[in-house]
Amino acid sequence: MKKVKQNLKYFFRQSLRARGKADYAALFSRGVTDGQRINTVYPWFYLRVFCALFAAFTVYSVCMALFGGTNMERIPFYMLGGAFLDVTILVLVYELYPRNDISLAKLACITLLGGCAAVALSALVYDIPDYSFFLNGWNLALTAGISEEITKGAAAIACVIILKKKNDPAAGFLIGAAVGTWFSLTENAAYMTQYFNVSGKILTAVIRSLGCVFSHATWTALICRAFCKFRRPYINPKFYLTALFCMATHFCIDMPLNDYIIILFAEAAVCGLATFIFGATVLFRDRKAAFSAAEKGGAEITGPTEETLSPFPPMRVANLTAVAFAAALCSLLLVFSSVFGTVTYVKTQYDTAEKIIAFAQNGLNILPDEGRMYDEDCPDSFAQYENGVLTAAEQRVAQDGIVYVYCYALPKQESDEETLGGADGLKLNKVDIVLIDGEEEMRYVLNLYVYGDYGIAFYPVNDLLSEGTIKMKNGVPVFYRRVNRLNTPTIVMICIIGVVSISGACTYAALRRRAKTLTRK
Repeated sequence: MKKVKQNLKYFFRQSLRARGKADYAALFSRGVTDGQRINTVYPWFYLRVFCALFAAFTVYSVCMALFGGTNMERIPFYMLGGAFLDVTILVLVYELYPRNDISLAKLACITLLGGCAAVALSALVYDIPDYSFFLNGWNLALTAGISEEITKGAAAIACVIILKKKNDPAAGFLIGAAVGTWFSLTENAAYMTQYFNVSGKILTAVIRSLGCVFSHATWTALICRAFCKFRRPYINPKFYLTALFCMATHFCIDMPLNDYIIILFAEAAVCGLATFIFGATVLFRDRKAAFSAAEKGGAEITGPTEETLSPFPPMRVANLTAVAFAAALCSLLLVFSSVFGTVTYVKTQYDTAEKIIAFAQNGLNILPDEGRMYDEDCPDSFAQYENGVLTAAEQRVAQDGIVYVYCYALPKQESDEETLGGADGLKLNKVDIVLIDGEEEMRYVLNLYVYGDYGIAFYPVNDLLSEGTIKMKNGVPVFYRRVNRLNTPTIVMICIIGVVSISGACTYAALRRRAKTLTRK
């Protein structure tokens, strides 16, 4: 036990210590210049990747919470939310990979191309059954558990065959993890888009990212590794048992047990833990086997030197302190953006379509005459002629304080022989309304909101409509209104963030000054 504690301490010490150009050069040259070596360098780059992605996601989250954003501006937010922990775990697996025959560039290509292939194949599978088939949660869970693992595994195995890594289980695990990571990343981003408020998007990204080592990446890694591990995998029961394990745990985690939330969390935790233990065990077993084979074969082994065992100098203490403050600041910013975001939504549910129409029309009793014919005796407020023939016109009719604007137009001619024109040929096209406030006129066009087979039409008189959106929830119309939450707790949180930022900067400056003083002495 003491040895394990020492190893863990050394592991984290290696992850946190400062790195120079030589370390980065050695990392980025893996698979390019030293493919025959065995790598025993402790992982360290994954932590830098996590800090960079987490900081970017945090800053982007705060910007989204404060200022909102267009659909195009949200795309990087979704991708960062889906990637900040998934990509970190993939980099960690890459650093634990014992051989130096796969470069970071090659790993990126595997992740992108193999992952996109897996996503495309999975999408095709979901298009085969009728939509009503997936309304049953058990059907959806079974389809996800079987089809997703088959499509991801097929894409990963294809990468193994192309790269000629069939007999290398460690390489199979890494390639499978890469394909599964991209699949997980895109799925996380897709789930984030389902929430209206930034808080829901952020919490979804964090929760789903925390489960990345218990789900897609590990499942695909295990299937791909089994393909490389067992001889003649197409007829080997061990390969199919591994795939069945991944499908079963996937199905169990997706089971529709929302009414039994304790059971759902319990069985999901058991399945996730079993997946993690299985993945970690085979990962380190393959790593140990590669070291043993290398020692027997006399291969060159690169690893940590005695220099790495030296205590942290004062400058490194300053750098580590700065990293700690930066991590604390990022955590505070993430909490702020998810809990104290200035923009949120208030839901108002309406039982019937009539009630939401009354809300949208601000209680006005708007009753246009849908069957009104063109009236030659009523003056036109607008008229359009072509070759002396009236082709379009508008007539304004005031009734109960509302001005109805009846818009007429010539219908499309069905044949050349048909000659419609003038007042006799005009047909009612649409009805607008005009509300007069003093000398200001406000004109409204009929809006049609359609959701599946459900549709409502209304005049958007209520100004509150511009502050939100109408959605359907369980077959009932709901209005989501954006409101400002710049309240006392939000202001206090902003002050705490400011204090942490200033104290971190001052502490770092003081430690650097002390380090320089000790260096001169």
